[in-house]
Amino acid sequence: MHFYVHIPFCRKKCNYCAFYSVIYKKGVESAFLSAILNEIDLMSNVLEYFPFQFNNGHLHKNNTLYIGGGTPSLMKPSYINKIKNRIKKRFHILKFDEFTIEVNPESITANKLNQYEKIGVSRISVGIQSLNDMDLKILGRIHNSHQAMESLNLILSSAIPEISVDLLYGLPNSEIEQIIQCLKKVIAVGIKHISLYMLTPEPNTILESEILAGKVNIPSADNSSRQYYLAMSFLEEFGYIPYEVSNFAMDGHRCIHNIGYWKYEPYLSFGPSAHSFNGIHRWANASSIQQYIDYFASINNTELSEIIHQETDEQNYPNLLAKLNLPLDFIETLTAEQKISEIVMLGLRTEEGVELNRTDKYADRILQSVESLIDKNIVRFDGERIWIPSTKRLLADGIAKQIFQGMK
Repeated sequence: MHFYVHIPFCRKKCNYCAFYSVIYKKGVESAFLSAILNEIDLMSNVLEYFPFQFNNGHLHKNNTLYIGGGTPSLMKPSYINKIKNRIKKRFHILKFDEFTIEVNPESITANKLNQYEKIGVSRISVGIQSLNDMDLKILGRIHNSHQAMESLNLILSSAIPEISVDLLYGLPNSEIEQIIQCLKKVIAVGIKHISLYMLTPEPNTILESEILAGKVNIPSADNSSRQYYLAMSFLEEFGYIPYEVSNFAMDGHRCIHNIGYWKYEPYLSFGPSAHSFNGIHRWANASSIQQYIDYFASINNTELSEIIHQETDEQNYPNLLAKLNLPLDFIETLTAEQKISEIVMLGLRTEEGVELNRTDKYADRILQSVESLIDKNIVRFDGERIWIPSTKRLLADGIAKQIFQGMK
């Protein structure tokens, strides 16, 4: 089973960030913790009567917990531990195969690392984004390049076995040589997992408004693509495998939690704006910490349990969640075609590709829709699965759209 917890607290909102976050205030932390624990209790009751569906026989092999945000490292490690222990207790999990927490360079200390070790954190994801101070300033990051490298060395000196670094390409001031220099520094200190994302100006962000006002210029899509492929080639030379479009890892250092997403495995998430997927339905909590706390701080789990027990239609998740009056942004029921489309979209982004036996009656139509791409060696087919070679993988979304058209 895969679990995600969204901790929305940040010191400040980064200029490019579209994720839900709020400025950190100490007074709200304990109320937020109580709300999270109550949500865990409630959803464990829901799952007891309405177990998650496993798509096309694709079963969970691992239990993972991912604490993201926001900046989760702003929250007390003891609170993180309470969340972890409540999930383990309520969902009968003996041990997490992977326990990740996101941190920012300016928010990590030796004391926090020591506490993370004690509570069982096995993987840390560090949001560095760049080692170019001009770009860090444009992005609105609090840390500088020196602090970023100091944080890596500090984390590497701890007993936490897995460390990942988030980096961006397509930045205003980072040409390919600067990106390669950044990668060299990260590789040199011993990082075994690197996530490399293209900077995308999201709607209603400071970065988007600065670009529209002509204050910031970002590379063209073609230039950004060249940066990606050159960076990928460089990483491959050092033994990093591009096991997903944006993720590179040495053998034995892949992210188990994210692989679960890409394999279209169900996941349960807690916290404001957090999305969940049970194999049939997808829903998202309201993107409001106040609404979230107001609801979960005052719920009576005994009364809500009675509502859960009275609902007899296992397929009618939307009706159940409506009866519980959960603070949701949305809930949707996926059609068979939607599920297959998502399996294809996610699979094409990965090294393994799409197992056609998971696409049911659509397998023949999927093959027909990419036949010309197979002939051109843009898509590969081995009789059981289709996949895109790493040198063409930025085309994944476009190829997925072509397949969707062929499925209709």
